Amino acid sequence: MKTTYDREKIKFYSKVMPVITVTLGLLFIACEVMIHAFQFGTFNFVTEIVNGVALLLSIILTILTRKFSSATWFVCPLLTIFVFYYLTFVDYDGVNTSIFYTLVIGITITFFLLVVLSEQWII
Repeated sequence: MKTTYDREKIKFYSKVMPVITVTLGLLFIACEVMIHAFQFGTFNFVTEIVNGVALLLSIILTILTRKFSSATWFVCPLLTIFVFYYLTFVDYDGVNTSIFYTLVIGITITFFLLVVLSEQWII
């Protein structure tokens, strides 16, 4: 029973992770081009590092999830941390209504990730 579950989990993540990785890669490239080539806005250097690390970890998880079902445990936490970094540090403006709205969006996205990726590490 456990081996069947692990095999199905590996099959699911081997289809999902390349899509997530390509999407993160395209977003990383788009941000770098907009910031450095077109001088369209500014990014904190830490944000560029976070983008690169998230892309690198996503590539590593794409490779690992094809062989090991235990590697899938790290997909949802990676995406959740990445989303919360953007919502709390990059999009912070100090207005109470905006902070509440950002928290609602963050919680909604977290639960969406939990449902889509069948992970329950946060509950």
